[in-house]
Amino acid sequence: MHPSLLTQFRGALLGAAIGSYLSTPPPPTRYGKHLSWQIASAESDSATSNEVKQAVQIAVSGTESLIHWGKFNLAEWQSFIDSPTLSTSLSSRAEKAIATFPLLLFFHEDLPKLQLQLQQVTKGWTVKELTESSEPDDAKSPTVDQAITVLGATIAHSLKHTLYPGTFLQTQLSLPTLTDPLRSLLSQIQHRLETQTGFVAWQEELLKFSQRDDGQTVIGLALYCFLSTPDDFRLSLLRALQIDYRLEVVCPLVGALSGTYNGVMGIPAQW
Repeated sequence: MHPSLLTQFRGALLGAAIGSYLSTPPPPTRYGKHLSWQIASAESDSATSNEVKQAVQIAVSGTESLIHWGKFNLAEWQSFIDSPTLSTSLSSRAEKAIATFPLLLFFHEDLPKLQLQLQQVTKGWTVKELTESSEPDDAKSPTVDQAITVLGATIAHSLKHTLYPGTFLQTQLSLPTLTDPLRSLLSQIQHRLETQTGFVAWQEELLKFSQRDDGQTVIGLALYCFLSTPDDFRLSLLRALQIDYRLEVVCPLVGALSGTYNGVMGIPAQW
């Protein structure tokens, strides 16, 4: 029996909150000594944490706006992006995925319309980024990021009960609009899922990829952790913790994906 839409929405929000809590250092000791928590420099951690907090702030405000208006209010979302309380624009598509997550839920029944709303939000970010920096950057293109689009498709199929974990990425890879480096990353993930290869053997290759595109790596890892154990919320999050890469973003995304798929009743009560 499939979970109801309301149960899935609740699961998405609760899953994201649990993932965010578990990713916050110091690590909970109950998960065992095998977790290797790598602490980056204090300055880097502070900057990353600040961007995640800003992304969450936009997501919360965006959710309230969607509930209040019953639709996407571009002017209000633009005010969230331009808010003086946000010290910087979100530089990574990983944080942008968190910020736009309410849109992925709200427009899950109409992917073309979701694409349009994401396009409008992306333009808002592009304008802010260009005013803050004159350096050329391919990431500042107003084109909707493909990784976030794949994330939206995952959410949409979960909510419509048409997500088949074993073949979902194959379907995405068949899309002619998908380009590298995301196509290469999704191909690697699909191969790992099919062969059930452990992450350790993949870690070095993934590290090289992350140096090319950190944001897509984060979204790809979230998809990998979820799709490798789609029916087990607990195991998906533990896998993300073991991988130990950008936990502050990967874990909330994994929690949201698994929570959407399994519903709030699929989240262990003790969590």
